[in-house]
Amino acid sequence: MEFDQNRDSRKGASQLPAVLTDMEIERMLDPIFESDDLNQDGFISYPEFFKAQKKRAEQMRQEYEQQPPQQ
Repeated sequence: MEFDQNRDSRKGASQLPAVLTDMEIERMLDPIFESDDLNQDGFISYPEFFKAQKKRAEQMRQEYEQQPPQQ
């Protein structure tokens, strides 16, 4: 299957549907909805999205701070 539609050797968001099946997309989204859809209504509201992004940023900051210093 040719999925580099404009033959520029890059894959943009508009080309992803040609590459990913519905099942693959669902598999990628399931964990996001499990963690971010706080009220489990099947939607991620802006407040839920904001809280999830804030939590991810804090986790990344903590992981970064735990890294040994680079020389």
